[in-house]
Amino acid sequence: MQPYVAIKEEKNLSKVELNSSASTTLISNQDEKEKSKKETDFVNLTAKDIAFLFVGLVLACFLAGLDGTIISTALPRIASDFSALDQYSWVVNAYLLTYNACQPLYGKFSDIFGRKNTLVFAVLVFLGGSAGCGASNSMDLLLFFRAIAGTGGAGIISLVLIIISDIFPLEERPKYQAIIWATFGLSSVLGPLLGGTFVDHLSWRWDFYMNLPLGAITIAATTFFLRLSFKSTTLRDKLARIDYLGSIFIVMCVITFLLPTSWGGISYAWNSIPVISLYCSSAVFLAIFIFIEFRIAVEPIVPGHIFKSLTVCAVFITNFFTGAAFFSVIFYGPLYYQAIHGQSATSSGFNLLPLTLGLVIFSMLTGMMVTKVPGGYRTFIWFGKVLIVVGEGLLCTLDQNTSVVKQVFYLLIIGIGLGFELQMCLLAVQSASAEKDMAIVTALAGFFQSIGGGIGVAAASSIFANEIKSNLLNEVSPELLTPQVIDIVENRITDVIILSEPVYSQIIQVYVLSLQSVFRVNTVFAGIALISSLFIGKQKYVDSKESQPHMVA
Repeated sequence: MQPYVAIKEEKNLSKVELNSSASTTLISNQDEKEKSKKETDFVNLTAKDIAFLFVGLVLACFLAGLDGTIISTALPRIASDFSALDQYSWVVNAYLLTYNACQPLYGKFSDIFGRKNTLVFAVLVFLGGSAGCGASNSMDLLLFFRAIAGTGGAGIISLVLIIISDIFPLEERPKYQAIIWATFGLSSVLGPLLGGTFVDHLSWRWDFYMNLPLGAITIAATTFFLRLSFKSTTLRDKLARIDYLGSIFIVMCVITFLLPTSWGGISYAWNSIPVISLYCSSAVFLAIFIFIEFRIAVEPIVPGHIFKSLTVCAVFITNFFTGAAFFSVIFYGPLYYQAIHGQSATSSGFNLLPLTLGLVIFSMLTGMMVTKVPGGYRTFIWFGKVLIVVGEGLLCTLDQNTSVVKQVFYLLIIGIGLGFELQMCLLAVQSASAEKDMAIVTALAGFFQSIGGGIGVAAASSIFANEIKSNLLNEVSPELLTPQVIDIVENRITDVIILSEPVYSQIIQVYVLSLQSVFRVNTVFAGIALISSLFIGKQKYVDSKESQPHMVA
């Protein structure tokens, strides 16, 4: 089967009123044939074209995956340097806030401005934010540039996956998506190791500077080697197609939802006026956005008809709760090793290898086996979800006495589960969608996963902070609870190791109980993801020249 690229064309079929019903039928049939012809107008790519194309795609994916995990092992050091452990999660959330707000926009923007132009723009914005992060001299400045980086990073993975869906037919995508996910997983493996190495031997600032040379190569490779057919129009025509009102209100809706989720229980009480008013504002913005998309927008960012598919809705919900369960493990796993076991940033990154290697290896295996296994992608999704629930549940038993073998085994189970289901969920939503909606549903699948991740990290941060305060009172002897001890526990977690007995053992117990609470909530998230995945429809592979995949019950 030869790879192909769909040439998307605008179809402006004239409407002719005819008195004769027979003539009407004839014209209708001709229009349908013309529409079918245009939707199946493909151009073949040579093996050389594909090889050069993958240079840009793989590097872009590597860049995005690396940034997603490279700072996880640096977070304790960053928080300690700026004496801001209460803003620990904001180094992540500032990025995820704009990442989630902008991600839904990239699918439609890539239809309007072209895949290459949109991808290069996203990488440039991401690099500008990364450079600013590396040069920041305060937490506020760091958070500002993390938000800039998130604006660009929002489009990278989504656009790579959209381009894959442009090039390869449905039945061949798993093989090539497996390469992309393996690259993403490999960079995720290297991220914590590189991040820890930079923290221990150079500076956490190199976690951000590292993006610059990789990004430059990505832009060069994409510019010269990414060649997709695209119908060029004037800039005025492109700008006229943008759903400005929809773009504004979806961004405002996401931001006003994530902000109180991050603040609740930490900066403000959950029943405080700022938290409640922002949640109410988010609900209003969402209602306005839905009205715009259904009644006003000519080319909506999120077409309402895609939600008529049960499979599409099930995948979106599944991705949301999977992201919530997964991201908090990535960012609170290193906290377990650094706080409870006193390990360095490099060592804590190394300890996440079982999770990321499980993801890489089994993502590639599932990509090769999906067409040969009864039940197709649903079998892999369900089995993967079960493993994630089991793995998250086992993490709830971690304490200072847990053996290394158990630590590795628990993380490996989660990694294998993610490898089984991660790309299969994307395949499911693409299989259930029309070709004209492919870019939008691909971007939205990533959006729901990443916004779930942002909420998961925010929830974990709120739970952890509140549990720390509660457990300090319950587990530490009052005479040992000095201002210095409280400051170290709440703001300088990497300095816990300097505490002497008996306060040291009591503080370790505080961290153990607090992290176990975080992992219990993750288990609930994973369980909800498993339940929602049961509603994903069964696939039926189609011939590569059919423009619209089919679903069967």
